[in-house]
Amino acid sequence: MQTIRETFPSQNRSIEQDMLESGVNRFRSKIDSSRRRESECETPYGQRLLKAALPPLVEGLEAWEKQQEKAPIAGNAYYKLQELPTKTAAFIALKSILDSITQKRTLASSAVRVGALIEDEIRFAHFSNHPQWKGILQGAKRRESYRKKRYYLIKSEKGEAQKGETDEWERWGTRIKLHVGTVLIDTIRTATGLVDYTMIQTDKRGPARFVTASEKTSEWIEDMMKDNELLCPFWMPLLDFPKQWTDKWSGGYDIETGLPPLPFIKTRDKAFLRENTEKMTDVMNAVNLLQNTPWQINQRVLNVLQETWEQGIEVEGIPQREDEELPPFPSDDCDPIEKKMWKRRAASIYDHNAATKSRRLLVLNTQWLANKYRDKQFYLPHQTDFRGRCYAVPSYVNHMGADFQKSLLTFARGEKIKDENDVQWLAIHGANCYGIKGTFNQRVDWVEENRHNIFKIAKDPMAYADLWRECDEPFQFLAFCFEWADYMATGNGFMTHLPCGMDATNNGLQLLGVLTRDEPSCIATNVAPSKYPQDIYGIVADKTIEFLKQDGDSDYADKWLAYGVDRSACKRPTMTQSYGSTLYSCRQYISDWYDDTARKRDELPFDESDKFQATAYLAGKVWQGINDVVGKPREAMAWLQSTARTLANEGKPFYWVSPSGFPCHQNYQKWETKSIKTKLGDKIMRVRFREDTDQLSAKRQAQGASPNYIHSLDASILHSTVNQSATNFNVRDFAMVHDSMATHTTKCNELAATIRDVFVKQFTPDLLQELKDSIEDEHGVNLEPLPVKGTFNINNIYKSEYIFS
Repeated sequence: MQTIRETFPSQNRSIEQDMLESGVNRFRSKIDSSRRRESECETPYGQRLLKAALPPLVEGLEAWEKQQEKAPIAGNAYYKLQELPTKTAAFIALKSILDSITQKRTLASSAVRVGALIEDEIRFAHFSNHPQWKGILQGAKRRESYRKKRYYLIKSEKGEAQKGETDEWERWGTRIKLHVGTVLIDTIRTATGLVDYTMIQTDKRGPARFVTASEKTSEWIEDMMKDNELLCPFWMPLLDFPKQWTDKWSGGYDIETGLPPLPFIKTRDKAFLRENTEKMTDVMNAVNLLQNTPWQINQRVLNVLQETWEQGIEVEGIPQREDEELPPFPSDDCDPIEKKMWKRRAASIYDHNAATKSRRLLVLNTQWLANKYRDKQFYLPHQTDFRGRCYAVPSYVNHMGADFQKSLLTFARGEKIKDENDVQWLAIHGANCYGIKGTFNQRVDWVEENRHNIFKIAKDPMAYADLWRECDEPFQFLAFCFEWADYMATGNGFMTHLPCGMDATNNGLQLLGVLTRDEPSCIATNVAPSKYPQDIYGIVADKTIEFLKQDGDSDYADKWLAYGVDRSACKRPTMTQSYGSTLYSCRQYISDWYDDTARKRDELPFDESDKFQATAYLAGKVWQGINDVVGKPREAMAWLQSTARTLANEGKPFYWVSPSGFPCHQNYQKWETKSIKTKLGDKIMRVRFREDTDQLSAKRQAQGASPNYIHSLDASILHSTVNQSATNFNVRDFAMVHDSMATHTTKCNELAATIRDVFVKQFTPDLLQELKDSIEDEHGVNLEPLPVKGTFNINNIYKSEYIFS
């Protein structure tokens, strides 16, 4: 009997060849770009050479310095280089040469270039004694290129010199720079063997000495390029069934076409993969079911996405096409504080614009790949991370990305809508996408009440963009509008292709609440049954407002109450708390929320002078609100952290097998950090690399214990849910994203029931007690006592409508 792969042997071949060629082209394009910019240290071979050549170069320079000390008269280069640490001078020179290692430059021009960089470093080291240096350095770091950073620092230095605040720098002449650079380059040649001198005839002045990569270096770079370019394919969707996972070493894509093997578990710890003997049968079955789901592009949504992008129409979640403009520069005679505030505001805008660039590329690349598959049925190969979480391998076109990316995909197989229950789940999905909270009936009623607007959007989405572009998930809501209008035009018997999702309520806290049987947490996260769904982010927001009101004497409290603190302000801090976030990260989330909301308002309660203090103040209140809601889950987190720390101190990794049979191995080692940092302090003038040691890092092990253990549990729930719903209810199509699960509206009832059943079955055993017992038995350690359990009855989950909704 033929296998699936034998039945459909050919259609993936052209795509797999495209992946190889695209990967090679992408790899070579990056190399060419680095060479054009004379930044070859960014390349894989540049990084390897820099790391390998730096130690012998430092030794060579130290030997040269000792020779100079014994010489009757030391040269200028010796005295200039004495002003820098040897390691710093070696790094600057080596990086300069490696940045154009495959190019040909005359020794004179290369030496002057190296000498100029050494002069800059010494110059800025002198300037760093200025009391305003830190602020000036921050301003330099925000400039994009080394040239702009250098210009900013020199301009600042000259300005301070004119005010008498620092000494004016006495510039080096070309002769000194040439001497310093020549010494350094020649030491690179003799100490590392990376470069040679070659006499080449020039047009104007006859033969000249050039610095070139040595023959051995050139051959090594060429070999490394050939090896690496084939290891970086651009993974794309397949036109036929992916290769089924039967072992942990190869699946998803067929390696017969030359693609590198794709391991089942994406991890750097290949030694653990080789040694571990867990079969992972159920996990692989679930992953095969996920990657066997056929997809197609939602062409109507793609057309609207392209049109809104081309016209520059603002849609929630889509970056603006143009950078935000800087505020007008203050006049020369303005108040110094005003100028300082302008700099802070300008820096914030600069950071925002820099972050926006990558998001623009994401939109463009997604459109490009979606158009490539516009008329095709395709599949998304999957693999797992080291916690068992499942991920689609192809980038851009998958169901795990941003709202606009998810909206572009529909199931290739249709299912007939048969009855009112199927219709209700479709309506619930639409209300969810818009951002409507409340009971299922309230969400269905909202769709009915807004049916005219839904039809308007479906008929002409561009003309009625204001009706959908600012909702929670605008493009997924647009996809729903198209589907709903089509259903209404057809009625029962309509073939629906739209994935309809149901999301957990703060899944991390749900899992910790069930682990500890904590009644308050289970109620707040809808694990416990209730007539009306709980909104934990809203609960935390209410608590925060309550604490603000109690702090009535604070000016910050009054301003925040007037500004408005809602669930969106509290969502990220609350969502990440169960994964080990801190008050520091909470303040950053609050700051990001304030920046996002402030861009849509004319009047702001805080300017750049007090924004940090204001957001730190609010973060403290939000943190207080979270801790008021979360009790025993924090105790479970602390126990997991303590356990991992205890094991690390014994030299033991944190290992457990998830309920679905996935082997989880947390093995964070101590880093040996080697760093050379120059006064510019940016990536162009700094090398820092970390090498794992043989010792476990107790700190890193503790930090990762809670989030990794919890992620393994949500992954296990997904594995079991996929397998059980496929076996018991013939669910064939899945759009699963960790704690968000979707299938056809016709199967949503069955999927929801399966999730509840899996929750009860997975957590009926005392998982923390089992973990404690297995660790103590295997390693002979005594762990801290487990938190005392609460009173929540786990069987009540069967009655919870809103655990995933």
